[in-house]
Amino acid sequence: MRVKKFFRPLILTVLILVLLQVSVNAYAKYPSPTEAFFVNDFADVLSSETERKMYALGKQLEDKTTAQVVFVSVDSVGDESVEDYSINLAMEWGIGQKGKDNGILMLFVRDERMLRIEVGYGLEGAVPDIKTARIREDYIKPYTRHDDFDRGFLSGYAALVHEVAKEYGVEIDESIDGYMVPPEVYHESSDDSGIGVVFMLLVMFLVFDGVFFRFRITSAIIRMIIWSSMYNGRGGRGGYGGGSWGGGGYRGGSWGGGSHGSGSWSKGGSFGGGRSSGGGGRFGGGGSSGKV
Repeated sequence: MRVKKFFRPLILTVLILVLLQVSVNAYAKYPSPTEAFFVNDFADVLSSETERKMYALGKQLEDKTTAQVVFVSVDSVGDESVEDYSINLAMEWGIGQKGKDNGILMLFVRDERMLRIEVGYGLEGAVPDIKTARIREDYIKPYTRHDDFDRGFLSGYAALVHEVAKEYGVEIDESIDGYMVPPEVYHESSDDSGIGVVFMLLVMFLVFDGVFFRFRITSAIIRMIIWSSMYNGRGGRGGYGGGSWGGGGYRGGSWGGGSHGSGSWSKGGSFGGGRSSGGGGRFGGGGSSGKV
């Protein structure tokens, strides 16, 4: 009996220590935010200049709206899915304001080349899933597929900032540090080659039609197009033209010159005061993931 009484507290102590260790390990897998807060490049994929520009955009957005867009890069998320990791990280860091749920986390996992844009509940209407997917595919991936992470992530971050600013009815000062280069610069000659192929096929078709059918097929196609346009133009309902988010593409301005704040920037961040005391918003309802 005495032996049992001696071992009971010992076993209980060991169990408590094990549970504490598990809790510490679970907590430690999420890094702590940098002083800059809005940009946390733990995977070291950004230049100091790009970090400074992203910080300037994020700080200005928070000052004008209280909303927060935070970029984080990590090497790996371990055994977690990128979706679970992003939600847990956003909640742990307290991104966004409590009661407003107006935070967005832009998470890049380098080992998997996976990007997750996690949107707080309060911004799901302004930045729905389809819009986050388009930002990833149209404004980030054209650069990152060439390993130009600076322009890719700055482009995507700026797009998110502008969408949130639009929701709040404020404008982002584009004279501050930052820049936006249209993604088409990385389409290189692929578009031209595609146009060339189409043109050659069209010429071959016309030659074939002219030689063997004396352009009867071409004439029939033209008549069908004219007839169709006349038929559709009679009293038909007008379509919803333009106005969609993706229409002409996000162009942002050309943010040159100027500097944000008076301090100097070094890798890892030297701008303090980035983190809000708002308490953090709720996450888990919106966003998108994909390879970049």
